[in-house]
Amino acid sequence: MKRFRELLDGKYRHVVRCPLSFSDEFGAQHQTLDRLVPAIDFFRISGQADRFDDSALLDDRIGAFDLQILDQRYLVTIRKHVACRIAHFVRAQSFCGQLGRRPPFAGRLVIHVIVIIRGHCRLSEISVVRLFKPSYVIIYGQYKGELPMKITWLGHSAFRLENGSAKILIDPFFTGNPGFAGQDAKSAAEGITHILLTHGHGDHVGDTVQLARETGATVLANADLAAWLSTKGVAKVDMGNTGGTVHFDGFSVTFTNALHSSAQITEDGVSHSLGNANGLMLHFEDGPAVYHMGDTDIFSDMKLINELHQPDIGLVPIGDRFTMGGAVAALACQRFFKFANVIPCHYGSFPIVDQTPEKFVAGMEGSDARVHTPKPGEILSF
Repeated sequence: MKRFRELLDGKYRHVVRCPLSFSDEFGAQHQTLDRLVPAIDFFRISGQADRFDDSALLDDRIGAFDLQILDQRYLVTIRKHVACRIAHFVRAQSFCGQLGRRPPFAGRLVIHVIVIIRGHCRLSEISVVRLFKPSYVIIYGQYKGELPMKITWLGHSAFRLENGSAKILIDPFFTGNPGFAGQDAKSAAEGITHILLTHGHGDHVGDTVQLARETGATVLANADLAAWLSTKGVAKVDMGNTGGTVHFDGFSVTFTNALHSSAQITEDGVSHSLGNANGLMLHFEDGPAVYHMGDTDIFSDMKLINELHQPDIGLVPIGDRFTMGGAVAALACQRFFKFANVIPCHYGSFPIVDQTPEKFVAGMEGSDARVHTPKPGEILSF
C-alpha cells in the first residue's frame, strides 16, 4: 500500500473518505455516481476482477486508460464497471456457497472507489466509497460545479470569507490600513454574520467595534479580548481560548496557538494585555477547511495542527519583523502542512514590513500547494 499512501499524501491530497453501505440493487452507488459525474471533467480508471496485491495494482495499473467525460453516457460506463464486478462477486459467493467451497478471492473483497479532487468537493457527495471488492476504481479530476468558498483579501491580515449563509470578516482592519485604501468598507462588510479576531492588536481588531454595532454581527475572540470588547459596547460577543472550539450554524472555529502578543494601548499610553494571540482554524460543513495563522513565527507544533485539522487553505503571515518572514513562512507550509491553496498576508501595508510576497513565493517552489497573491479586494473561489 506504500504507493497508494504516497498518492494520497502527495499531489492529489484532497481525498475525502466516507464509507457508503452496500446495496444489492446498487441504488446507493448509482446515486453517488449521479452526483459525481457533473463534478469532474477528467478521470482515470484502473482495476481487475481477480485477487491482487494492493501495491502491485497501484504501482502498475494506475493509468490503465483515460476517458474524457463529455456527457452522461460515461455514467453508464462507470456503472457497468462497478456493477459487473459486484455482480461477479455476488455470483461467485453464491455459487461457492452452494458447493460448500471458499470463494476464489483472497480475504474480504471490496471495490474501492477513490475520488481525488484538485479543488473543493462536497464531503457527502464525492468520497471514498467502500463496496464489496475485486478491484479499485480510481477517479480524480477537476471540480466543475459552483465553488462554495469565496475568500477576499482586504489587505494586511484582513479577510472576508463567504460560505453558504456564513459571511465572515477576520481581523477587519480597514481604517488606517494602507492595503485597504481604495476599497469600500460598506461593501467589504455587507451582510456579515460573524467577525473573528486572532488577537488584540489595533491592526487586527481594527474597525470591529463600529462594524459590530452597524451590522449586528457576532464577534468571536479570546476570552480576555471578548471581555474588553463588551466594555466598548459590542452587544453580541462570543469567546473561546487556545485549544477550544466554538460552533456556529454551518461552521466551527478552533483557537490554535500562535507565537505573538496581544494587547491594546489605552489613551494614557499604557499597554494592557488582552489574552493570548491565536490562529483560527475554520471547518465548514460544506467547504474547505481554512487556517488563518494570525500573527506568528514558525513552531514545530504546526505539525500537530495539520494532523488534527488537515486544513485545505492557509492564510499565512509573511511580512517579517512582527511575524515570520517569507522564507520561514514557506518553510512552515512546506514542512508542517499539506495545503492545497495558500494566500500570504501581513505584507505590503506598513513600510517596516516586507512589501512583496517574492520571498514566500520563491520558498514555495516545488510545493504542491498553489500560492495565490491576489490584489486587495480581489475575490478567490475555492
